[in-house]
Amino acid sequence: MFARNRQAAAGAMTATPTHQEVPLSTTQRIVGARLQESQRNAPHFYLQTSFNAEPMAAARESQAGQIVWDALVVKAVAAALEAFPQMRCRMEGEKLVRRPAVAVGVAVDVDDELFVVPLEDPGSQDACAISEAIRAGVEKIRRGDGDARKLKPAEITVTNLGGAGVDMFLPIINPPEASILSLGMIRPMVIAEEGQIKIQRRANLSLAVDHRIVNGKYAARFLSAIVSQLESL
Repeated sequence: MFARNRQAAAGAMTATPTHQEVPLSTTQRIVGARLQESQRNAPHFYLQTSFNAEPMAAARESQAGQIVWDALVVKAVAAALEAFPQMRCRMEGEKLVRRPAVAVGVAVDVDDELFVVPLEDPGSQDACAISEAIRAGVEKIRRGDGDARKLKPAEITVTNLGGAGVDMFLPIINPPEASILSLGMIRPMVIAEEGQIKIQRRANLSLAVDHRIVNGKYAARFLSAIVSQLESL
């Protein structure tokens, strides 16, 4: 009897714990399906570059950190979109559609779920106003606002993992948008400039583009225009 009890106790101690199954949330299912569709149907190509982030950092520091990094990138993207209207097209079915207004989306992480805060006509706003709009959008999502939680594609989305210590990453286009721009971490780097060695804060940009909408050279000029805007803040 005692032997049987010892065997039962030993079996209980060595039993493999049951695994836990956690169902995907509605947002996770929708995001997963959309991005899987994008990877399957949109012929992605990627362009990468780095830029001098000193003006960007100085602009944020001048406002005591009240401006979010994404707001400065959104402002630069909005200006570039004005000069490159083909980047404003969206692929809806078999047609290219260009809206009269420009919207730039900002990817945000709320409670470990991915959402996009759409910013209408950011080119007419300053970085402080854009920052407030981003914060307000995040707060609505956090409160469970149903409309704010809906995925609303813009012309392009900005996604930023710099705060997570990521130098560079390749994002997936959020259909029916034409492109998505990722920003990596701003870090001091040693560079050679005019024959001199110096320390400069720099960051990486990666642009994913739907090849059905624009070609590589056009997209490269668009990315260069974003860099010019960021370096002249």
